[in-house]
Amino acid sequence: MGIHRVQLRIRSRLVTPLRAETLWGHIAWSIRWHEGEDALGAWLDRYDRGEPPLVLSDPMPSGWLPAPRIPLPPLPEDAPSDEEADRARRARKRMWIARESWEAIAHGVSSESLFHELERSTAPASAVCGALSHAAVNRLTGGTAQEGGGTLFSTNNLFYGADGDTFDTWALSDEPSSDVGAIFERALSGGYGRDAASGAGDIRVIGCEESTLSTVEHANAGVLLGPAVPASADPARGYFGVDVYSGRLGGVFSIEPTPDGVDQKQKNPVTRLVRGSVIIAEPPPLVFGRVVGGVHPWAPVRHCGVTLVLPCRLEDSLVQEAAA
Repeated sequence: MGIHRVQLRIRSRLVTPLRAETLWGHIAWSIRWHEGEDALGAWLDRYDRGEPPLVLSDPMPSGWLPAPRIPLPPLPEDAPSDEEADRARRARKRMWIARESWEAIAHGVSSESLFHELERSTAPASAVCGALSHAAVNRLTGGTAQEGGGTLFSTNNLFYGADGDTFDTWALSDEPSSDVGAIFERALSGGYGRDAASGAGDIRVIGCEESTLSTVEHANAGVLLGPAVPASADPARGYFGVDVYSGRLGGVFSIEPTPDGVDQKQKNPVTRLVRGSVIIAEPPPLVFGRVVGGVHPWAPVRHCGVTLVLPCRLEDSLVQEAAA
């Protein structure tokens, strides 16, 4: 198994935010369309056997990594200047850390060293969220007037600028880089997420190369590079962010019932650890989490809750204070 860095470029607005679960779902459907139902079943069976054929990180701005969710030091008792206070508040809200900054502290991560790097770094360019107004067309009249009035509706969209449109997704696979890149190209050929038919979700693969995540001697912890649902054998101590996610069915099931006649489009909610959560383990695993079944009345539907782990060494006090 090798680590690959897949470079993605955003070419249009997005309605669905960039996330590993959605990418994984597109890849699963592309296997179904191009290789058949049996091939998809065999691919999913490998996850059930503990031999995942493909593990993804969340897409992240090129050159950046998730900031670990460890406690940051409090502000000093003597009141800082307004400028210092603003800088400290911004640092606490940052979701990303520059890769070179991370490599400078990964061998000895403390609250102070992380805060120092977050405070002095500039945040990567992020998406601008904006609403687009649309006029609904009455197919009977050819105009926009609707019965009962009301002709406009809006959708929320994510827009990326020239400095923020390139993202890295880290992928663990036993395939060569050329094949990994082809897997992504095939999965994204029809667009990404919602409203691809109207021009949203145009994402292009601009590169795929075998690479490495940071290596750290005597690592005793790891940072999750995407959201994950822990497996029973996974480490249970760390610094965790938790949320609840409910995905939707894709492919033909977004418009048709499943083979057993169920017309439910929404998956059941899944509680998961969020990107940037820190697990305590010496050494940390390369892969954390599992692909989850039982998320829909039709049994074959799955949720991707497995991700890659970025190793690091936490200072002893953080290890001792970590929640169990």
